[in-house]
Amino acid sequence: MFPEAVTVADVALAYGTQAIPFLLVGELDRRLRAVIFDRFDLSAITAVCDRDGSRSLTSFDQLAFGDYISVLGNRDRREVLG
Repeated sequence: MFPEAVTVADVALAYGTQAIPFLLVGELDRRLRAVIFDRFDLSAITAVCDRDGSRSLTSFDQLAFGDYISVLGNRDRREVLG
């Protein structure tokens, strides 16, 4: 006997199920970066995320989730957010 056929709908469902978490993380990244970009200049971010200059941050696009935590967890920066 032949195994059950896989349809385009099956593939789309499997893809959607597996892709949604990655899409959500990407959306969260985009929103957090936008909040930080709108409220801080790069020098304020560099002072928190690259104190010794070893990373040579030149753009908000270089920030990672750990940087968001550092910025939003910093009391002085959090006060700017209100």
